[in-house]
Amino acid sequence: MPRKIYHLTFVIISLIYICSFSYAQSIDDGKKLLKNESFTKAVQIFRSLAIQNNNPEAWYYLGETYFGKGDIDSAKLAYQNGIQIKPDFGLNYAGRAKVFYNAKNISEGDNNIDEALKIADEKDVKVLQAVANAYINAGRDLSIKAKDILDLAIAATKKNKKKDKMNFILLGDMYNIENNGSAAVENYKKAIDIDSSAEAFVGIGKIFEVIKNYGEAELSYQQAMKVEPDYSVAYKGMAELMYSLHKYDQSIDNWKKYIELSENTSENQKRLINYVYKSKDYKTAADLINTSLKDDPHNLYMMHLLAYSYSELNDDKNGIPVFSKYFSAAKDSDILISDYEYYAKLLTKTGQDSLAIIQLQKASNMDTSRVDLYGNMAVLYFKGKKWDNVVEEYNIKLKKAGNLNAQEYFDLGRAYYFNKKFVEADTSFAMLVKSKPDLPTGYLFRARVKASMDPTSEKGLAKPFYEKLLTLIENDTAKYKKEIVEAYSYLGYYHYLQNDIPTAKNYFQKVLVLDPENPQAIEAVKKLGHEKDHK
Repeated sequence: MPRKIYHLTFVIISLIYICSFSYAQSIDDGKKLLKNESFTKAVQIFRSLAIQNNNPEAWYYLGETYFGKGDIDSAKLAYQNGIQIKPDFGLNYAGRAKVFYNAKNISEGDNNIDEALKIADEKDVKVLQAVANAYINAGRDLSIKAKDILDLAIAATKKNKKKDKMNFILLGDMYNIENNGSAAVENYKKAIDIDSSAEAFVGIGKIFEVIKNYGEAELSYQQAMKVEPDYSVAYKGMAELMYSLHKYDQSIDNWKKYIELSENTSENQKRLINYVYKSKDYKTAADLINTSLKDDPHNLYMMHLLAYSYSELNDDKNGIPVFSKYFSAAKDSDILISDYEYYAKLLTKTGQDSLAIIQLQKASNMDTSRVDLYGNMAVLYFKGKKWDNVVEEYNIKLKKAGNLNAQEYFDLGRAYYFNKKFVEADTSFAMLVKSKPDLPTGYLFRARVKASMDPTSEKGLAKPFYEKLLTLIENDTAKYKKEIVEAYSYLGYYHYLQNDIPTAKNYFQKVLVLDPENPQAIEAVKKLGHEKDHK
């Protein structure tokens, strides 16, 4: 086939396809897609119908579709095109009013409403509904104006001996905006009485959800699904309800169904990823995010959540580079305290404690009331045996919080002890004993501190603490053998200094029962055996 003929054939086939698409699709097909929030496909249908047929109604619904997806400029242009094609078609004036109200240009919005009503008169129910919809979308300042318009629409519908559920759905929406839940439900039920409306059931479900009647909300969404199994917004409502109830698996299932029936946009994927992340399926979340980032590699939110997912998976190999990339791209205003915390967690896992501390310092600078961060830094300093830093961080926390937990008093006491600040160490261990009076560790370290403050043991400062320690652990030699031997050895030596030879010899013999090869006890028993007993 010659190239020119081939090209002409291709053009003809393309035109035939466009025309056949236009005739095959109808306004009702597009409206169903719009109702299901399948905006991309709805745009294709309405645009084709509008352009091919110069159809003002198609231009109106194209505007409605753009408005629904948040593309306000395109919505305005579509409504204006509809007006240019047919100036006496009221729907597009109502649509344009909605755009002006959205921009807070009330006077221009009112002008377009007046134009719509002048063209439509009181018999055109569709235009009256579109005007009411414009008022409702404008928010509470204007929504109440929809009441009179919808009364006209209801009267016109009755006069024609018809019923139109949309009148009552819009009334329900209006009362919902006005925070009159009872009236909203009443009107949604009127819509359901006319024709079991999935939209009305969803409206009722949202009201019950707001007042925290979650059982009734769930039943309403289920009713919507039963009435119209392919109504995407019902699954959306159920997904959001399940999410608020922390039933993340059900939330995920319903959101997937919503995507299936609406469209798989980046925003919908983003919400799905959030649900998966909340379900703690961090591996799946990471996989979904990586797929999303292939299309949008600079999406800061996705990068952020990916870093968190890797942190929850303790995957430092992948997580640290993602955090580095995130911090290099994020503005200071984007960064959260938890960002530094999660990053510090991964750095700690790889032994980069110094860098982890820097991250925690950044976090504490953002919120000095987060006293737990000082404790976390102290733990890392303790690992590095930086006793002065341990003391500094715990004392900041103590000053801000008023107290420490038992482990923190223990670590603070040891930091003082290793720094040979025995008075301060004793104070910390005393607080440990006060908070955990049945914990042997507090008495053990108080005894050691007292022994350090009384190096000759002549004053016996450690004696009461070793004795108290023995009352707690003496019957558990399997677990506390080393500590019991330490206590017996000290008490034996102390009683030797007091010339209480029988008691001293008894303690050293107890040592040998537990540790027969203990050289100090062997020597002590041998020596004491040659000395005269003193009482």
